[in-house]
Amino acid sequence: MNSNITLPGLEEGNILDTEVREGIYYIRWELERASHRCPQCGEWTNKVHDYRTQKVRHPSIFGRQTIIFYRKRRYKCVFCGKRFFERNPLVKRYKRQSIEFNQVLSLELVHGKSFRDLATRFHTSPTTIMRRFDEITASKMKETQALPKK
Repeated sequence: MNSNITLPGLEEGNILDTEVREGIYYIRWELERASHRCPQCGEWTNKVHDYRTQKVRHPSIFGRQTIIFYRKRRYKCVFCGKRFFERNPLVKRYKRQSIEFNQVLSLELVHGKSFRDLATRFHTSPTTIMRRFDEITASKMKETQALPKK
């Protein structure tokens, strides 16, 4: 894609294709191939084992719901045979929302809107919003073992 603008959260990779279908902005994205250190033995490898496509929810771009199809690589260590995914700045392991999506959602949660309102605006479920709220507040609150005496 030839463009002179960068999209938030997608600066480090390459946008392969974009499409707008039924009001949703779809982006195909991947990182440049690079050497990675094996998490098991610590040796460097550049051997690609295979590719997987991961569907990732991203904050609205140009006022449209945005979905990224991230073509991620799985590398194979030539020394120990371990297979592992590349490190990426887009999405954390086992997550379906981008890091940027979670940051925007966190900022909106601070404003005190209802879970249902935020779920509608972010095209997700109220349960997802509540889980994100619990993750944010868990680090801020201390667990009390016993109530203090008067």
